[in-house]
Amino acid sequence: MLGVLFITACNSKSDQEVVQEVVKLQSEAAIPLDASLKKISSIAVNEDLNVSLYSKSDTLRTEYETLYFQVQDKDGNIINNAPIYIEPFMAMGEEGHGGHGVPTLQPVYNPENQTYEGGVFFSMQGYWDIKMKINGEDASFTQIFSLYKRNTEKLFKIDEGSDGEHYSVVLKTPEVEEWKVGENEFSILINKVMNNVMLFPEEKDLEVSLFVTPENSDSEGDKSEIIQLKNEGNGVYSGKINLPSAGAWNLNYSLKKDGETLVEQSKLGIKF
Repeated sequence: MLGVLFITACNSKSDQEVVQEVVKLQSEAAIPLDASLKKISSIAVNEDLNVSLYSKSDTLRTEYETLYFQVQDKDGNIINNAPIYIEPFMAMGEEGHGGHGVPTLQPVYNPENQTYEGGVFFSMQGYWDIKMKINGEDASFTQIFSLYKRNTEKLFKIDEGSDGEHYSVVLKTPEVEEWKVGENEFSILINKVMNNVMLFPEEKDLEVSLFVTPENSDSEGDKSEIIQLKNEGNGVYSGKINLPSAGAWNLNYSLKKDGETLVEQSKLGIKF
């Protein structure tokens, strides 16, 4: 049942309100935006504040996508200290009365490109809203289309922990096309699943171990060494693994918190 949790457990709204500090906004002159970023949409938060959404492709795909939010005042200056919280949502059912959220990495300001960088795992094809709270005000990007690209079944997993909570694990980087024979740097995003799959707060304080096996083998001789992933903060954990050949591979992970094993030997899958 957990594998179809996004579809079967839906709710019309979140029952947890995001409380956000309101700050005095700071601005700086805009620099030319990275040419590799493609504008997806723009919205006006109020008469003094605009937000533009960018990604590295013209269309969003059904996988983990890094998103870039640029915030500008009415004069085009860049706002560099706005508190931002995003909540992606896909409406489902008659007249959009049901729906679900997805694993999310909350945006953080990057002064190098003057955008707030975050990420969303788009679990299925269709139209998505990205609800936003920015400096205490509500806004929303509506009808953002994610283009179907691949079967996402093995790129994420929802596990029930020994504590009774549910945890989502998503392959963050690299993209499937970038895996190669030899050493691969990779990262995963881990969120807690809350409010009937409406909210996905980042799980920041886990111990994550992982080993690799061929997809169709449980032989001890086929297992790689167990590695401990580095906690990068904000729910992101990274490591390096060596793949001796092309093919289908399982990334077998275990999660611990405060010395307690929450999830033991669950898995994601890649194929290249």
